[in-house]
Amino acid sequence: MPVQASWASIMVPFATLPRPISRCEREIGSLETKRAENGSLFDIAKTKPDQIARIVLENVGLARTRNIRNALTQAIDAAEQKSREKSKQAG
Repeated sequence: MPVQASWASIMVPFATLPRPISRCEREIGSLETKRAENGSLFDIAKTKPDQIARIVLENVGLARTRNIRNALTQAIDAAEQKSREKSKQAG
């Protein structure tokens, strides 16, 4: 025979929800504040390229770093090509 739950037993878990939710909201707020204070892993305009490379490698691993290198190479090649084309048109 199935057990029928009483309203009291159903409501008990709901009664305890505000505490965990408010705790999570406080934790999220704290993490957002830390992120705002600390920023990202580095300031791309102020950090030396070799430091950026080390930070990226330490945080995403070798394979992902290689993919980033390849994407940067392609982006640089495309920017250089565009610059050459503009120079030809201006000259």
